[in-house]
Amino acid sequence: MMASAPPTVPMPPLDLMGWAAERRHRPYDFTLLFGMRSLPPSTALEKGAQSALHQFPTSASVIRGGKWVRTEKSAAVVDVRSRGSSQGAGEILASFVNGRLDPTKTLPVRQMVMAGTPSELPSWGIRFHHALTDGAGASMWIDHQWQVANEHCRPLFSYGAFLPPQLRSHASPIRRSPFAWRGPSHSLAYGRGRPSAVRQWRTIRLPAARLVSYARANGTFTYNDLLIGTILDALLAWNPRHAPRNGERLALWIPTDIRQVPQVGFGNGTSRLRVYARGFDQASAEDRFRIVRRQVETARRIGEWALPAGSPLFRLPAELQRISFWLFSRRPRIDMASAVFSNSTRFFLPESDLADLVDHVDVVGPLGVGHPLGMYALTLGADTFFTCVSDPALLDESEVGALLGEFQQRLSDLLR
Repeated sequence: MMASAPPTVPMPPLDLMGWAAERRHRPYDFTLLFGMRSLPPSTALEKGAQSALHQFPTSASVIRGGKWVRTEKSAAVVDVRSRGSSQGAGEILASFVNGRLDPTKTLPVRQMVMAGTPSELPSWGIRFHHALTDGAGASMWIDHQWQVANEHCRPLFSYGAFLPPQLRSHASPIRRSPFAWRGPSHSLAYGRGRPSAVRQWRTIRLPAARLVSYARANGTFTYNDLLIGTILDALLAWNPRHAPRNGERLALWIPTDIRQVPQVGFGNGTSRLRVYARGFDQASAEDRFRIVRRQVETARRIGEWALPAGSPLFRLPAELQRISFWLFSRRPRIDMASAVFSNSTRFFLPESDLADLVDHVDVVGPLGVGHPLGMYALTLGADTFFTCVSDPALLDESEVGALLGEFQQRLSDLLR
């Protein structure tokens, strides 16, 4: 018999960090927009969503004073939208991505289904606040919903236990990479506008199978190293042209899963590494990828990813922890890197049949403070769906297109 979850549980430190990262002009949530070859009826998806709320009870909760407090009202999760409405499909998706998601007032997960037409596939949008979970937790939630919606398992009507991720630790972590710049990394260039809460996005499809084969044939770097090195090289070409005085000391913020067991434990189990564009000037493409590999291996070995578990900060009441995280992130000497890049290569659970029905996906992740853009990818079979997310108040579509062009040209050169 499943243990019942208490109605109120303290937020773990990484949940508090996700909540503290929220800014008025920088919502801290992420959305997956799936173009589906087929979908169960919306009533079946709602049935699966209600079961997932019970399986993962923090998703049926709101934040109150640093705690997850379960709501007693049964709110619908799935919103059904019609392409025949006064809004076009693009406007509907943008409204879903950019609408306010406040986990202190509403459930931290919401969904939207937009029916297909003879020329367009149905869209399934799934949005999570980062205070609730990371991508791995989202995968668990979506998989449970999918299994129930397709009647592969029975729905749950009682709340499960609160089982957050168990995190890896490091005996003596060093939180600053030996490859770091002497000061914070330079920001990416952007216009004179004020940051906004709006996110626009553009997704391109990369030939993952060919690029993975290229990396494996070399044997000294991975596919992710290749992508990271190529992004940094493209940014090094693009950024100085737009910010000649502040353009070359660049770095990427790389989210990394620190669960003891991958894809076990619902919630936040993601920390970060940083990779710096150091030594790229005269290096060949493959040497840049090896530089990335060396930095990643070093960061993992020294524990740059590890949480400072012994810090007095973690013994403060939850609300004071959140305020402390917020104040810490505003310190001018904190290196938040120049942009975020994440590539999920194992998003769908191995036993799930959902992946077979996904035609394409947009991953609209959050923009960090001081970041005009971020890059999020999901690798599915022979393709990687690479989404560039940007703030339209800071970068226009032509600037984003130019950057993506620099990136794609470098990948094409590798495969010639």
